Order: sequence, then structure tokens, then C-alpha cells
Amino acid sequence: MGFQELLGRVAVLRPWLAGAAAAFLVFHFVAWLTRKAMKPAQKRLAAFSGEATAAEAVVFGSKRHRIRVAFRRLGLDVAGREPLAMWLGRTASGVGFVLALRLAGLSWMVSWSGVVAGALFFEGWVTEQWRAMQNQIEDEIPMFLLRMNAVVKTTPNIAVALEEVSKTLSPKKPLRAWVERLARALQQRGRKALGEAQEEALVLSPSLGVVVVLLERLAETGGTGFTEAFGQAAESLGDVLDARVTARAKGASAQGTLFILAGVTLLMMVGMTSGGYANAPVIQTMFAVSIVWMTVGMIVVKKMLQEAV
Repeated sequence: MGFQELLGRVAVLRPWLAGAAAAFLVFHFVAWLTRKAMKPAQKRLAAFSGEATAAEAVVFGSKRHRIRVAFRRLGLDVAGREPLAMWLGRTASGVGFVLALRLAGLSWMVSWSGVVAGALFFEGWVTEQWRAMQNQIEDEIPMFLLRMNAVVKTTPNIAVALEEVSKTLSPKKPLRAWVERLARALQQRGRKALGEAQEEALVLSPSLGVVVVLLERLAETGGTGFTEAFGQAAESLGDVLDARVTARAKGASAQGTLFILAGVTLLMMVGMTSGGYANAPVIQTMFAVSIVWMTVGMIVVKKMLQEAV
């Protein structure tokens, strides 16, 4: 493909690019106006959980809550506007896929499959953001348990111990925000807060649920003996989570191979189309179906790899 031909294709797609840019700017402008119109007390959101005001509260871990988490990681507050945000996301992703396929050299007939592929990709991306948050939490749990085990030996008050340990966690990762909220809840409501945190912890990670159970037993029993038992249980759980981190690294390698195969397949489609070997409507239809099928396959395989660890 020559440079002049590439410029010609870009010129043809100029209205599409302008429309996509305009939609992006309008979305951010509306979000900015909404944030400005809200009262300061209504703006507080947990950095990791996408929580909103009581009037906009959702069930922790529900689909709407996960949408908030995904967009929050982009710096956007979509509380109360989750369906609209999803449709805008699907549309933007679909348009992006269509433009990318067209610029790569595929025909319009094949490129329009990007609408479906892009929407599916965006759905998978939202799910991936929730899983990424869970992984970030589990990555820090071993270190959290190690430090907590050392602190509880000298600080019998669980709330104070949690507050001290939270300061040693990364401020850019969600576990710190969760531990700080738990420490505040303990100071306000006592041991009852641990029971309330159990369900939320299990939604985030079974390992975090085990941590809450250990803290609950420590708060109920206390004493030197249970402190030692807490340390042994924490060490065992840390070993399990370290093994899962290694397994996730291997899974990421497998996912990389999958993306390489998909890229090679697309290059073959582009080469056959550019060479005039695959201009028949039947072949073009097969290419379009293959792109959608590859997208579905990558999402399914990625989910299987994540669930396996």
C-alpha cells in the first residue's frame, strides 16, 4: 500500500474520525458538567469500588457496580448513568474497530463486523477491569498479612493495627482503600463491622474473605496463642496466593500467544484482500464472521485462564 493510497483512505474516513472525536468530547463535557452540578458531599467515591451517594447506591459486586469500577479506572464517574455509559462505550469501541479494520486495508463489508466485535470487546473489557482489581488486591494480601502479623503482636486493637498497616500499602492499589474503610468501620461500629465486611470481602476475593475471618477470630479470641495461630494461617494463605501470582503470569503469557495468532490471521486477511484473492462476497462474509468469532474466542479463553487460577 502506497503512501498516497493511505492518505486517500484516511481522507475518506475523515467524517468518521471527526464524529468519533466529537462524541468523545461531548461525553467528557457532560460528565464534567454533572460533576460540577453535584454537591461536594455527593462527590465522594471510593477509589477502587466506584461507590456513589446513598441515593445512587448499588449492590456491591453487581453489574452496575462493576461498570462504575471500570469507568472509575478511566477517571470517569458514571454513577446513575451506567446503561448510557455502556452504550456509549460499545458504540465508541465499535466505531474504533471499524476504522481500524478499514485503515488496515479490509473492505467495508468486512470492516462492518467491527461493530459487533468492538461491542463484545468492550463488554469483555469491563469484566476485565473488575478482575484486574481483584488481582491487585490478591497481589498485596501476602504482604498485608505479613505486616499485620507483626503489628498485632504489639497492638491488640484491631482497628488501630489495620490503620497502621494500611499506611504501608500502595496508595495506587485498591487494598489500601478497602483496609482503611474497614478500620474506620471498626472504630465506629466495633466487631460488628467485621461481620458486615465478610460478604463484601468474599465478592472481591475468597482470599480476602479468609483474611476477614482471621481478623474476626482474632478480635473475638485474642491472646498470645491465637496471635501465633493467626501468623501460621497468614503464612499458609500467603504461600497459596504467591502460587496464584505465578500461575497468573503463565496465563498472561498464553494470552499473549493468543493475541499474536489473532494478529497473524488479520494480516493474512489483509494480504489476501489487497492481492485481490479474496474479493468474492462469500469469502468476505467468511472474513467478517471470522473476526467476530476470533473476538468471542479470545474473550472466552481469557476468562477460562483467569478462572483457572
